[in-house]
Amino acid sequence: MKTVELVIPEPPQPFVLGEKAKENLKKWINFFNNLSSRIWCRDSFSEEILVMLESKAKSISNIDNGKIIDWPKQKDIAFFIYLNSSPKNDAESLLNTEEIFVFCFNDRAFGLDYFEWDGDEYNQNCNTFSLSNYSEKALSWNYISEVIKNRLMQIEESVPKI
Repeated sequence: MKTVELVIPEPPQPFVLGEKAKENLKKWINFFNNLSSRIWCRDSFSEEILVMLESKAKSISNIDNGKIIDWPKQKDIAFFIYLNSSPKNDAESLLNTEEIFVFCFNDRAFGLDYFEWDGDEYNQNCNTFSLSNYSEKALSWNYISEVIKNRLMQIEESVPKI
């Protein structure tokens, strides 16, 4: 496997990505696109897509009446990745996947299933969900890219060979 130096792009200064950051972002997207046909990477999306992703995150994490407090704004998201774990690896399976990862410009990345309840035994009335139970390292682009690579290996090993 070819080694590529991946550098996390700096956050955009009010909606403008510098040339170096654009180049780094393109390297990351190319890295994921070349990693596997099971990955679909999107770096342009509408507000409606983000609402759909947040809704999917709530569904995956069983958040009925709660609020996700760490959900990023559109301008903060660099790209997101759909990971297709279906044996068929087709477009329909991809759209139904729950394995989606969001990469933000501040070196924060997470899976839609990462949100956890902020309450505890002393605060049963809490209705917020966040990423606060994860360390910054566990939410970094480098760490999440390793999670994705490991998940791809699990998927490939579980799919029967024909």
